[in-house]
Amino acid sequence: MTRTAIVALLLLIGFGVMGCAQTGLRTTRCKVGDGSLKIELAETAGQQERGLMYRQKLGKNRGMMFIYDREEVRSFWMKNTYIPLSIAFIDADKKIVHITDMAPRDTDSHSSRKPCQYVLEVNKGWFDDHGVEVGDTVDFEVPEKKEED
Repeated sequence: MTRTAIVALLLLIGFGVMGCAQTGLRTTRCKVGDGSLKIELAETAGQQERGLMYRQKLGKNRGMMFIYDREEVRSFWMKNTYIPLSIAFIDADKKIVHITDMAPRDTDSHSSRKPCQYVLEVNKGWFDDHGVEVGDTVDFEVPEKKEED
C-alpha cells in the first residue's frame, strides 16, 4: 500500500470515529407535535460548534438540542454535516418561532427569524411527518447535572 493510500485510509477511519465521538453527550426525551424524540444535548460551546458534523446518519426519532443561556437570533450552517436536517428555533417559553430545512454540506447561513434560546435539529422531514408547526410548544426537561466526586 502506498504512503498516500495509507494516509487516505487513516483520514477516513478518523472521520468515521469522529462521527461517533459525541456519544458522551447527555440525553433527554422531547415531545413535540404527535412525535417523541430522544435528543442529545449540546450544552457547551465546543459541543455546539461541533453539533452533528461528520456524522453519517441520525437514528429515527433522534435529534440534537442546542441549549443557550439566553435568547438571541441564532444562525446555523451545514459545513461538514452529511445528514439532511430540519431545524426548529425555539424561544425561552419553549415555543417554536421558526422551522427550516438544511441541505448537507451547505455553507449558507440559516437564521432564526426571532430570538431563540433553544435549537432542535432532526432528520429532514421529521417535523412535517409529525404535524409540527411554528407556534407549537416543545416539551422537554434538561436533566440536572450530577455532581462529580
